[in-house]
Amino acid sequence: MTKKYIKKTQGFLLLLIVGLFSLLQPFQVPAAGKTSNLDAVIVLDVSGSMKTTDEKRIALDGAKLFIDMMDASSSSAGFTAFDSTVATKYDLTALDTSAKKQKIKQGIDALEYKRGDTNIGDALETSLQMLENAPETGNKKMLLLFTDGNIDLDNRPNVESEEEKISLQMARDAAARAAEEGIQIFTIGLNAGKNDRFQMDPSLITEVADTANGICRIVSSADELPGAFNDIFAHMIDSEIADLGDVTITSQDTYEEKEIHIPNESVLEANVILFTGESEQLDDIRITDPDQNTLEPDDDRLFVSDSNVYQLLKIIAPKAGDWLLQLKGKEGSIIHVDLVFNYDITMEASLDADESNDVVHVSARLLRKGQLLADEAIYSQLSAEASVSNTNGTEETIPMTLNEDLIYVCDVSVKEDEAVRIRVHVEGANMYRDSEELEFSRIPPAVEEEPSDDAQTQNLQNHPSGSDADGTVGDTDSLEKDGNALADDASSEEESGNLSSDGENSVEESLSEDAFDDDFQIIGEESETDDEASDAEENSLISRLQSSPAAERILQPDVGIAAGLIALILLLLFLMRKR
Repeated sequence: MTKKYIKKTQGFLLLLIVGLFSLLQPFQVPAAGKTSNLDAVIVLDVSGSMKTTDEKRIALDGAKLFIDMMDASSSSAGFTAFDSTVATKYDLTALDTSAKKQKIKQGIDALEYKRGDTNIGDALETSLQMLENAPETGNKKMLLLFTDGNIDLDNRPNVESEEEKISLQMARDAAARAAEEGIQIFTIGLNAGKNDRFQMDPSLITEVADTANGICRIVSSADELPGAFNDIFAHMIDSEIADLGDVTITSQDTYEEKEIHIPNESVLEANVILFTGESEQLDDIRITDPDQNTLEPDDDRLFVSDSNVYQLLKIIAPKAGDWLLQLKGKEGSIIHVDLVFNYDITMEASLDADESNDVVHVSARLLRKGQLLADEAIYSQLSAEASVSNTNGTEETIPMTLNEDLIYVCDVSVKEDEAVRIRVHVEGANMYRDSEELEFSRIPPAVEEEPSDDAQTQNLQNHPSGSDADGTVGDTDSLEKDGNALADDASSEEESGNLSSDGENSVEESLSEDAFDDDFQIIGEESETDDEASDAEENSLISRLQSSPAAERILQPDVGIAAGLIALILLLLFLMRKR
């Protein structure tokens, strides 16, 4: 077997490896769904104006409600309290025990509304650093800013001082950095001033939320704050609030009843929020499961918490079916009941192209603990759609169907020279899930042409002194060394009998990185130096292939055969090199 034949065969085998790696490479890495676990820092305004706008400290109750509603198994929370500076900081703490949750709530209870200005920029920067410096957990990361005013550091509402300009820029910079790091910022504004001095301009906190992919809520009275915190919590866990209406206590001697429906077994937690508002706290609360078992306060399946304006019942892993809520309290009390489900469900979406039909197949799977969700009851309550944005300027929403494998599917047409962005949305049963944005393109990548050998030779002839094409002077000594090296190589070729009959030096025809692309034609016979260069190129190509995203899939069962073939080809290449 001649060396030339071996080289041709090696070239073919390398191209075969490239083909197999392309089979391993998916058209789109699946977009994993978002977890419902949170790492949250609550940023609380305790400046002097809060004495007027929140006399009952309802904002602090709203912050505690948010913490109570967080999934205790894997979430963590902290807070900062600010006026002209960050006055109090409570670092992120895991909420995996009732004692830890109670301790952070006690820290919030200890806050006082004192004299002081409003430095939103410093508060956001400090709180963002708390998240950035915390250990990585894989949870969603968020800041929740509450304030009743604007940046005010000199008690002159209509004059912007240098300190206020700095604070404003800090706020904008923190929001931009949070967006880059995937940290969302949610904001709540209490626009409840009793005079113009305390009326807030919502533009800044709206801008901060928009920049950092959050939402902003503006409320006009402190009584609305728990609902705003509640709304943002539901948004963070991709859930929806079920408004169960009001319950009026008609007699302090009897229980008023409200039915609560748990739609399926995939509910991780059911948060029943009772807003008492101006009413006194309830005297007794009972909750009965579908099997007529009443859960006691010390039951492991029930977490009970209360404050001045709310009482929370968190039912852990509730059984699907109809539950009964019974309330007893002072006659005439009006209790508003909300329900928020925390689902242990994530979504994974992916694309697969059908080149023959200019079609991309879109698929989405619902997962629970990393496995395909098998709770068929929930699928009957859900619907799915794919939102498609095409570079041709069109946008469309395509309904997805559920196949027998419990996978949502649809097809998207993508013609030549088009690219699309696709996002899957699943909704129902008081929850929703959105995939990350998927991208697929049939637009050929731009190819930069390398200058030919003739062009390089012409460049040297035009600039013999070592100057570049733009007239700048290059390294003349380096050019001379390169010329001497070429001459030495040519001499070596001539001595070894490898100079071609027409007098053209084979160095000018040596293998380039594209040699295997030219119909596998190897020009001339290679010297030992060429063999080493070719081996280096071969090793470089294999290294690049092995470090590609496709190589990460080799360990998956569905690509085992292709991976085995690659290993066999690499072995053949090794044996042929030995020859």
